[in-house]
Amino acid sequence: MERKPLTIEELLALPPFRTLSDSDMQLLFETTETLYLNAGDTIFNKDDDARGILLITNGRAKLMQTDAAGHSMIVRIVGDGDFFGYSALFPDKDYPTSAEVVEDCRLLRIDKETALHIIHNNIDACIFCIHELANQLTFSRRSCLSLTHKQLRGRIAYTLLRMKHEHGVTTNGQLNVLLSREEIGKLSNMTTSNAIRTLSDLQQEKIIKIDGRQITILDEEKLEHLALIG
Repeated sequence: MERKPLTIEELLALPPFRTLSDSDMQLLFETTETLYLNAGDTIFNKDDDARGILLITNGRAKLMQTDAAGHSMIVRIVGDGDFFGYSALFPDKDYPTSAEVVEDCRLLRIDKETALHIIHNNIDACIFCIHELANQLTFSRRSCLSLTHKQLRGRIAYTLLRMKHEHGVTTNGQLNVLLSREEIGKLSNMTTSNAIRTLSDLQQEKIIKIDGRQITILDEEKLEHLALIG
């Protein structure tokens, strides 16, 4: 990945920062750290001090939750333009999840104090954060319901459609995110072996096509039906 230095113009192009004052923009520019990480690198661990909000400008990462027994589930895949790590906005909060790079990433880490200063002084940035937090709460509730009550086929269908909605497809129609069978299983709240069998069944039925980590949705209508009926 080409290591380009952060510019003020890049920050100005982001929705929450377009109406910042010159002084606040300069503060943001001077206190924002640019990180270049490779696939498999850890961004932060659960219970780490929430040092700042993160933004992916290129690449993808996964946010994971682990229970007391050590079982992990992927809560969300974040990609270009996604902010995460909002715990930094609240006093004495740690990150409630861990975050790991899926595809080589360029990230911006916005210092906690700077982020709070901007939110307190800029209504557009404040509304943006409220909107993002509300969307994430709605998404979490919907995902919890879908991945708790649906059968395996419904869970996989929901996950694949969610990946298409959030990350889009390539010019060849493939999902624009490369995930292992284990990662698909953790996104769908099932074991890796169940994910492999279910994906294989859907491919045999010509609902999807699998080529390594590349997945193409061939029959979106059938996939939506599976996601709906569970």
